[in-house]
Amino acid sequence: TYNDGTYTGLMSTVLFKIWTPDAVTLHAEVTELGKVSDCANLYQQASLTAHATFTTGGDGSKSTTAIVTDLVAFTSSDDEIVSVHGGTVQGQAAGATTVSLSLPV
Repeated sequence: TYNDGTYTGLMSTVLFKIWTPDAVTLHAEVTELGKVSDCANLYQQASLTAHATFTTGGDGSKSTTAIVTDLVAFTSSDDEIVSVHGGTVQGQAAGATTVSLSLPV
């Protein structure tokens, strides 16, 4: 209806489906970072990517995978072997270490 220049009695609804992450996986461009220069003690670097699988849950749930690299934090178990800066790992010295990711709380 129309009343004094305004519409009344109009209504609209929107159904929202909330997607939750079921799994998050970490992918590394390469997992062996060789020494580039003996003089400069310089090692290779590699890119990291995080992928999350989301589902709507319940009966008839749907799922999708998305790149969430910018939404996670990467950490190295030993920064003296491999350092992490955003989505890039940089070799620092010979050895082995583990890189993991965490989601914000």
